[in-house]
Amino acid sequence: MERSAALCLLSLLLLAVPCCSQPGLIQAYFRPGGALVLQPVLPVPERITSVVWKRNNDLLAEWAEGVSEVGYYGRFRGRSVLSTGTGRLRVSGASAEDAGVFSVEINNEPQSELYRAAAVDEVPPPEAFVTPLACSQASSRCLLHCYGHTADTEDITYYWKMGDGEWEESEKKIEILNVNELHHVRTFSCRMKNPVSEKESEPINNPFYRQSSPPDSAGGTGVAVTVGGAFGAAALVSVALFAFCQREFIQKSIKKLEGRISVPQDSVTCNCVKIHQRGFVVCALETVTCCRKETPADKLMAS
Repeated sequence: MERSAALCLLSLLLLAVPCCSQPGLIQAYFRPGGALVLQPVLPVPERITSVVWKRNNDLLAEWAEGVSEVGYYGRFRGRSVLSTGTGRLRVSGASAEDAGVFSVEINNEPQSELYRAAAVDEVPPPEAFVTPLACSQASSRCLLHCYGHTADTEDITYYWKMGDGEWEESEKKIEILNVNELHHVRTFSCRMKNPVSEKESEPINNPFYRQSSPPDSAGGTGVAVTVGGAFGAAALVSVALFAFCQREFIQKSIKKLEGRISVPQDSVTCNCVKIHQRGFVVCALETVTCCRKETPADKLMAS
């Protein structure tokens, strides 16, 4: 467990990943023009009295307690810094010529781990695309590709993202199916990552995306239509009931007035309502309501 934690820490410091091809060999990467950083694997002695770094068994840097300055050698002189408190070595302006196998001795004890350093270029901006070109909503399945100008031997990890979702580690080429779960996804994006860099593609449209009304909008429209329909129906019922009640009221009024009130047509000015029931006309006088027999003129007025 301690060894695994130490390897993870070293990976972060070196922008590297552990290499398991050989026991005790740790793969370290650096970007050309950047810095090569080598950190001894923990645990190291609490008190360091001497440190010696070598590259391909050639002396690179050395320091011992009581010596005021660190000694640097060969091509690494003038661009290397050794931390005497931790044993950490940093080489700036690193190039492909600086690659090799590095070893370290602390307190005159050779460390069991070796570090194989290699220069790695940054990944290029990737491009995501779909095949076949005829892929559409009518297709059952299609392929997504994440392409970049890289060597096949480089250590590259690929990631994919759906819409605004999370990045998920996957393959350079993935298959997508025309299923309901993907119909709501608008875009796909890919990411390429190596030990020294990572870059993302521009989003591309999902060929299986199907636009639909947002749930809230659709629900609101449905509710509005339902409520509006309910109010409309209630209004129609109210009008019908009002008309029915008016009809019943008029008929009852006519029955009460029929034969009881007799107003000569030529002696009383009567403002008659244009409602004709059973041959009578309901009239409104100044203070009373009366009815009279329907005349030919009333029939003509009603028509």
